[in-house]
Amino acid sequence: MLIEIAISAAVTAALIAISYFLGAWRSVSVDESSARDRIAFDEPDFHVGAILVGSDGKAAIALDEGRGEGALVFALGDGVATRRFKLGSLSATAEKSTLTIALRDVSKWRVRIDAASSAAAVEWARRVGASSLGSSNGVS
Repeated sequence: MLIEIAISAAVTAALIAISYFLGAWRSVSVDESSARDRIAFDEPDFHVGAILVGSDGKAAIALDEGRGEGALVFALGDGVATRRFKLGSLSATAEKSTLTIALRDVSKWRVRIDAASSAAAVEWARRVGASSLGSSNGVS
């Protein structure tokens, strides 16, 4: 039994390594058009207003300020994921030109978005953390 488990684990590790070296995790790219399309598909009632797309093409954030909500679109494995949240429910910080959002999701602990400038990163961190909620359960 232990030998079978060890062989299965080794084969799984080999498949993951092969996928990594062939570029599966590096092939995903997020641009403004694909972020808007993904949000429209996953969250049809979300009205995209302002949007920030990372210069590395790995993540984007959009705001629906009329409802006080935001949506993150980010590379996850060899696909793209979307997370919708209430503004103020997530911690957002800016360091140099990088906006970091503490998603604390099992699939992705934090999302980093490279902004065009440090001022843009600071402004987006302020917008994402603009309001406060009585609950920390603002992510869907």
